[in-house]
Amino acid sequence: MVSSDNNVNQQQKDFKKNNNESVLNRVENLIVSILLSLVLILVLIQVFSRFITGNSVTWAGELSRFVAVWLIFIGSAIALRRNLHIQVENLYNVVSPKISLVMLLFRNIIIVALLFLISVGSLDMLEIVSIQTSPGLGINMSFVYSVLPVAIILMIVILLFQTITRFRKKRG
Repeated sequence: MVSSDNNVNQQQKDFKKNNNESVLNRVENLIVSILLSLVLILVLIQVFSRFITGNSVTWAGELSRFVAVWLIFIGSAIALRRNLHIQVENLYNVVSPKISLVMLLFRNIIIVALLFLISVGSLDMLEIVSIQTSPGLGINMSFVYSVLPVAIILMIVILLFQTITRFRKKRG
C-alpha cells in the first residue's frame, strides 16, 4: 500500500513539473512570437513606407532594432534553459557521473561569474545611457539597454535552478 501511495505522489509531482514546464514553454513561445511578429510588422512598415510612398518612417526602423535586441537576449536566456547553446558534450560522456557532475558545477560557476561581471558592466552602461534618448522615438536609451541586466538575471536564475535540480537528481 505504501508503494502505491509513493507512486501516486511521484505521478502528481511529475504532472505538476510537466505542467509547469508546459506553461513556461507556452509563455516563452508567446513572448518570442510577439517580439518576432513585432519586428516583422515594423520592417514591413519601413519597407512599405520607403519603397511605396517614398518617405522613410524612422521610428519603425529604430523600434525594430530595439525589439530585435530584446528578442536576441530573451531568446538567449530561453536557449540556456532549454540547453540549446553550443557545447562540447564528449568529455561529459567519457567520465564517471560524479566527475561529470563536478565538471557541470565548475562550468556553471564560471558562467555565473562571467554573467555577474557582464551585469556589473551593464549597470554602469545603464547609468551612462540614461541621459541619452533615441533620435527617432525619443525614448530613454536605458530602456533599450535594460535588456542586459534582465537577461543576465534570468540566465543566472536558470543556471542556479538547473544546478540545484541536477544535484538533487543525483542524490535522490
